[in-house]
Amino acid sequence: MTILSLILVAALLMVVIAIVLLVIQLSKKTRTNEELKESLSKYKDIINVDSEVSKRKAALETLGSKLSELEKVYKNKDSALNQDYLQHKAIYENLRKEVSLLEENLENISYGLYKPHYDYKTSEEFKQNLEKIIDRQRQEIKNETATYCSGNWEVRGSKTEGAKMTKHYSKLMLRAFNGECDAAIAKVRWNNIDNMEARIGKAFEAINKLGSTLQITVTKEYFDLKLQELQLEFELEEKLYQEKEEQRKIREQMREEEKAQREIEKARQEAEEEEVRNEKALQKAKAEIEKAKGQELERLTEKIKMLEENLQKAHVLKERAISRAQLTKSGHVYIISNIGSFGDTVYPKNGSWMNSPCRRIQI
Repeated sequence: MTILSLILVAALLMVVIAIVLLVIQLSKKTRTNEELKESLSKYKDIINVDSEVSKRKAALETLGSKLSELEKVYKNKDSALNQDYLQHKAIYENLRKEVSLLEENLENISYGLYKPHYDYKTSEEFKQNLEKIIDRQRQEIKNETATYCSGNWEVRGSKTEGAKMTKHYSKLMLRAFNGECDAAIAKVRWNNIDNMEARIGKAFEAINKLGSTLQITVTKEYFDLKLQELQLEFELEEKLYQEKEEQRKIREQMREEEKAQREIEKARQEAEEEEVRNEKALQKAKAEIEKAKGQELERLTEKIKMLEENLQKAHVLKERAISRAQLTKSGHVYIISNIGSFGDTVYPKNGSWMNSPCRRIQI
C-alpha cells in the first residue's frame, strides 16, 4: 500500500470518529434538553421564588390565625371547665360535710362516753321540763327576743314599713331554723346525738349568715334552748327505754315466780296426797297386825316400819313445800306502771310512790 492510501484511510477513520463523537454529543444534548423540560414541567409552580414565598407566607399567616382562634376557644373552654370544677368541688365539700353530720358515729357512744346533761329520775320529770323549755321558746318568739336586728331599716322612706320587713324576715329565719331543729330532734338516736347537735349548730350559722345582709340574727339564747330541747328529748327517749326494760324485767320475774309458785303448790299437793296414802296404809297395817301371827306378823311389822318412814318423808316434803311457798310470797311486791299495763285507774294517783312509773318495795 502506498503512503497516499494510508493517508486516505487515516483521514477516513478520522472522519468516522468525528461523526461518532458528534452523534454521541448530540444524543447527550437531547437527553439534557428532555431532563430540563421534565424539571421545568415538575417545578413550574415554584420557578417564581418571590411569588411562591408570598403564597407560602400567606398560607402560614392563615394557619397561624386559625391556631390563635383555636387557642382562644380552648382557653375559654379550659377556664369554663376550671370554674365548673371549682363549683362542683365546693358542692361536693358541702355535701361531704352534710353527710358526715348524718353518719352514725358509733365509736364514742358505743363505749358509753355520752355524758347526760340532766339527772331526772323519771320520764315524767323529763316531760315536764321539756314542756318548760318549749314554753320558754314560745315566750321568746312572742316577746320578739328570739331574733335580733342591729339595723334600723326604712322602706320607701318609712320606718314603719322597715320594721314590718324586719319582722317578716325574722319570722322566715325562725321558721327555717325551727324546721332544721325539728328534723334533727325527730331523728336523734342513741348513736347520733353528737351529729344532731352539730347539725343544729350548722343550721344556726347558715341561717344567721343569710340574715347578715339585713343585720338580723337568731339569738344565742334561742339556739341554746333548742340544744336543750334536743338533749332533753334524747334523754327522755333513753329514760323511757330504761323504764320499759325495767317493766319487762319485772314482768319476766313475776312470770318466773308464778311458775315457781305453781310448781311448789303442785309439790305440796303431791306431798299431801302421799302423806294421806301412807297414813291410810299405816292404819290398815296396824289393824291387820293385831290378827297376824308368825311370819305374817313379821312381814306386817316391817311394812309398818317402812310406811312410818314414808309417812315421815311425805310430811317433811309437805312442810318444805309450804315453807318455800311462804318465802316466795313474802319476797317482793312488784308494782307495774299504771300506764300501758292495767289502765290509769287501778291505783290512786295521790300516793307519793306514783311519781315513778315503777317501784320495787321490800317487805
